Amino acid sequence: MAKAKPALIPSQEADPMEWLTAELRSRFDDVRDKIPPALDPGKVKDVHHLRVAIRRLHSLLGDVNEIVESPAFRHLQKALKKRVNALGRVRDRDVYIEALEELGEQAGEGNYARTLDQLIAESRSERKHAQRKLNRTLSHSSNKDLEDQFSQTIKKGLEQPGLFRPDSVHAAGREIISSRLKDLTELAGDLYDPNDEKGLHKIRIAAKRLRYTLEVFVPVLGEKAQDIADAISRLQTFLGNLHDYDIWMEGLRTRLRDAHYSHKLDDSDRKAITWILSEFVERRTENYRSALDLWTNWESDSFREKIKEMISE
Repeated sequence: MAKAKPALIPSQEADPMEWLTAELRSRFDDVRDKIPPALDPGKVKDVHHLRVAIRRLHSLLGDVNEIVESPAFRHLQKALKKRVNALGRVRDRDVYIEALEELGEQAGEGNYARTLDQLIAESRSERKHAQRKLNRTLSHSSNKDLEDQFSQTIKKGLEQPGLFRPDSVHAAGREIISSRLKDLTELAGDLYDPNDEKGLHKIRIAAKRLRYTLEVFVPVLGEKAQDIADAISRLQTFLGNLHDYDIWMEGLRTRLRDAHYSHKLDDSDRKAITWILSEFVERRTENYRSALDLWTNWESDSFREKIKEMISE
């Protein structure tokens, strides 16, 4: 999982909105620096790093908007979401290819090799198409427009006179983390249904937002916040893997059921796809079980109360 850029360390007397503004600028600079390498079709990891950097900026904008409630922030988030989606279409193919290649090593040169090779070749072709669309989305003119929009958003949302300011950076962190924790806990009941794909996906997103927010306020709250963020990242990973398997399994089921695809399959293809599907089911189950065990341990260990205690100190 991509490491976060270290948050800026505020002074004891720091104005919370000025610090958050500086943090937003730092996050935007990080995004801008990561764009050029992500345009190279051979830089698989750089696509992932840029996607995560934009997600962190998107999340922080949502955090700050908890305080200022500016429409300009939501408009900027929408522009960032467009770029995240374009990156996601490339990244999703990369992860799928990696999973298929791992299964290929497991299967060896047996009956499934031909079908796996075909699926990998198809995914590589889709990846090339997605990369071309990504490069258009991240064109020089598009990036300049985003930079201008970011500058205007900061000006409209954070540099206006009479803007409400929390008493301190710590108070701002307490308000935002409380909101993110509430979002996660309200969704937690969906974790007990292994077939609730949408509910589990929403929990993953809420966990990710809480983690990102905690990481922003580590300089204020200390290493305890980082430890909690690291623990939440484990839940995020399990549920992220689970979500990937849900998408892949739906694609494989479509190949077996949809006449548009199924008439092209011979017996060997059907056996191979059924085997791949069974492997994904098993791995999804492992990730679901790990997520459920982790959450159950948190409940026993008063995880939420520890977060509330940390932000109230």
